[in-house]
Amino acid sequence: MKSFLKKLLVYGAELCARLVLRKFQPKIVAITGSVGKTTTKEMLLAIMQDHFDVRANERSYNTEIGVPITVLGVSNPWSSVLSWLNLFATAFELIILRSNYPKWLILETGVEYPGDMKRLTRYLKPDITVVTAMGDQIPVHSEFFDGPEGIAREKVLLVKATKEDGTVVYNLDDQRVVQMVSGASQSLVTFGGSEDSTVRGLEYEMRYEDKVPVGLEYRVETPESSSKVLINSAIGHGYFYTSLAAISTARNLDISLEDAVASLAQFTPAPGRGVVLSGLRGSTIIDESYNFSPAAGKAALANFANMKAKRKIVALSKMTELGDGTVTQHKEAAKWVLESDTQLFCTVGNKTDPEIVAYHDYFKANKGKRAEYLHFESSDACGTYLNKEVKEGDIILVKGSQSSRMERCVEQILADPDSTKNVLVRQDPEWLER
Repeated sequence: MKSFLKKLLVYGAELCARLVLRKFQPKIVAITGSVGKTTTKEMLLAIMQDHFDVRANERSYNTEIGVPITVLGVSNPWSSVLSWLNLFATAFELIILRSNYPKWLILETGVEYPGDMKRLTRYLKPDITVVTAMGDQIPVHSEFFDGPEGIAREKVLLVKATKEDGTVVYNLDDQRVVQMVSGASQSLVTFGGSEDSTVRGLEYEMRYEDKVPVGLEYRVETPESSSKVLINSAIGHGYFYTSLAAISTARNLDISLEDAVASLAQFTPAPGRGVVLSGLRGSTIIDESYNFSPAAGKAALANFANMKAKRKIVALSKMTELGDGTVTQHKEAAKWVLESDTQLFCTVGNKTDPEIVAYHDYFKANKGKRAEYLHFESSDACGTYLNKEVKEGDIILVKGSQSSRMERCVEQILADPDSTKNVLVRQDPEWLER
């Protein structure tokens, strides 16, 4: 009964969203991919809001309810009866009474199950579709699909739904993305490090101040001009690609490179996505606690390998929803940890879970002389230990799936515990009560 009621409410929200889109006909930028969607959306919003009346998804609400609530301009109602009543009241006002509405929508789209994108594209016809990255690793939610190819077939439906006179902006460095877009008839704009990219990034490097990582920089070239790009308080090659995606889309909207780069220099990264935080006793935290997929994990640890530190500490939970390849992927993750020159590897979760066993077994079989392995049953326990352990010059990478709540580990090693609500992910009441 509860499941049926939820489906009925979601269907009602989708119907309202269709009617609102039909009435106001806003221009739409839709974003898909396996990694980088939320950051691309936030970066593009930072650029576009200085030039257009624009709205985007809150946080990473991108599933069956996320897109409708963005179209309607309401918060996620979760299980609140009053919030659902407010959603439908707002929809009625929009459809019947109101005449003002944003000229542009930036809609991050995600899929959890086969058929999700098909249902979404019944009413969503983007003017611009951005495909961020698919990667060569097994993506999250793959247990519900026949592998990465099945997810790609699902997400390419958004490309096919793009208006014929629209534009597809895509990552030329990602071969799975290139294959997805190969049959597109719309105008094409590419981004990446390849010299064939329409918008090309070069000379990527991390920035340090007093031996502490503070951000990244690179040079971007378009057919018209070039400029240096600065991203502050965020670390990771993923930001290279998400910022290129945002710049490429902005260029298609006739926003100058100078304006786009200036907006990105003021960009504040979303919590839990490679954010640099000050830790206890002069340590530095790389907060990747939002979620954990093989592609994102590989990127985070490859970036971590290039960092300079007195000591490197990694705290990982297990990855979820990977299907049959889960043990192999966790052994791969342990390999990436060792390749990053980590001195202390902490794992979090039930020690009998096959994923945690895979971490342990790989590490024990391949560890170097300087490496130490510790396991904790919860993120709180891991944070309690690190609270006493971290020292000046340490860099701690914390990454985990949503269910592991690794932000609780980060909370216990923050230099400023009063900043929790502003800098950590999942701090709204619905999450804190779980």
